[in-house]
Amino acid sequence: MKRKHFLGILLAAGLSMTFGYCHWNKPKEIISVEPAYSPLPSNQLLGVFDERLCTYQSEAPNARYAILVDYDRPIQQERLWVLDLNTNEVILTSKTSHAANSDDGNGYATTFSNVPSSNISSLGMFKTGDTYHGQWGYSLRLHGLEPGINDKALERYIVIHSYEVCPIYSLGCIVTSPETNRQLIELTKGGSLLYIHWSARDF
Repeated sequence: MKRKHFLGILLAAGLSMTFGYCHWNKPKEIISVEPAYSPLPSNQLLGVFDERLCTYQSEAPNARYAILVDYDRPIQQERLWVLDLNTNEVILTSKTSHAANSDDGNGYATTFSNVPSSNISSLGMFKTGDTYHGQWGYSLRLHGLEPGINDKALERYIVIHSYEVCPIYSLGCIVTSPETNRQLIELTKGGSLLYIHWSARDF
């Protein structure tokens, strides 16, 4: 079934996500489709995400929502999810950007950096900050939580913002459609965790 990329509300039957205790019972829907493409995050990725949430949960004043981005998937696929950790739902799924300088020529992000002016995507765990209206409209600042990996995100102006054509290559920002962007920001502003994953790199 075709799913709208700006609002994929999926009731994951059997999924139990308790943020404070870091325990997930992975839904059967996820297990049954692997390794084929699914609009849901993979069972393996959810396990990694759970570990990251455990490590950084104290950094999240907005603990209800968390954002997961999977750079193992190409830019053409849905690979961003917002999870409601209270109601056990994936409440938003979307396509999203990566930096043009991160791309391997086939739509996959394979190069990452924390260096200012590199125009390369960063990986790891971030925390959302405050909102502002800038060149790309309504935007959300990001704070990198991993020293040497993404802690220069604020200095690099790595933010969440929209663009009328999505997916699109960025300079390192998380870009979604205007419809997705506003909902994404309203749900997660002010201290939600954002984890950007790439399985070839071990954190």
